[in-house]
Amino acid sequence: VRHSGIKVFYPQGNLIKDIPVTEQGYDYDMFVKTLKTVKSILRKQSIDKKDLSLLLEEDIEYQTIVTLMDKSRSYQAVVVASVVDAELFPEISLYDAPALAEQQEVVSQ
Repeated sequence: VRHSGIKVFYPQGNLIKDIPVTEQGYDYDMFVKTLKTVKSILRKQSIDKKDLSLLLEEDIEYQTIVTLMDKSRSYQAVVVASVVDAELFPEISLYDAPALAEQQEVVSQ
């Protein structure tokens, strides 16, 4: 998570989606959609992954971090005409994002 946007990697080093910040701020809907796609891929491989790591650039606002964590845990889905929370990745770890030069090296390996 950077001030310029959110990059979703899975597995580590494999960029799935680069979600730039818009005039309205972070695109949380696209973030959730991307996580749902990752969860679907994992389910098709019979992998029950519940953990996720958020790598945060320095000075990311606290409310942004809280919102990202909330969006990462679950999403609302309609099941038999009822709205329920469907699980995404409820086990969240927070880390410092690597410097941009370090990140580019990791991605290119």
